[in-house]
Amino acid sequence: MINIKLYAIWIFIFILSIPMAFNLVPPNRAFGFRTAKTLSNPQIWRQANAFSGWIFLAAALVGIGITYFKPGFASSHGTLLLFSILAVALIISLIYLNYLPG
Repeated sequence: MINIKLYAIWIFIFILSIPMAFNLVPPNRAFGFRTAKTLSNPQIWRQANAFSGWIFLAAALVGIGITYFKPGFASSHGTLLLFSILAVALIISLIYLNYLPG
């Protein structure tokens, strides 16, 4: 049962990442990779959100893969799995943002 919830969460993250990856989200304060730096410059917003979108798409695919291929691990460590993969994706996105000019 827990794996169904994990699949749902991973698919939700995957779907939310698609508009970001394809630069379909204009600068706003409601949805996207929002930091002071990204909100200060539309070009930085586009670059950071596209990169972050692709990273979170990849994170969702990794999560789906682990849940599928290691269901026992996913059942017993689902929350840890979810938060660790998302934390890595967020850290990678923040590192990329740090290297953007501006």
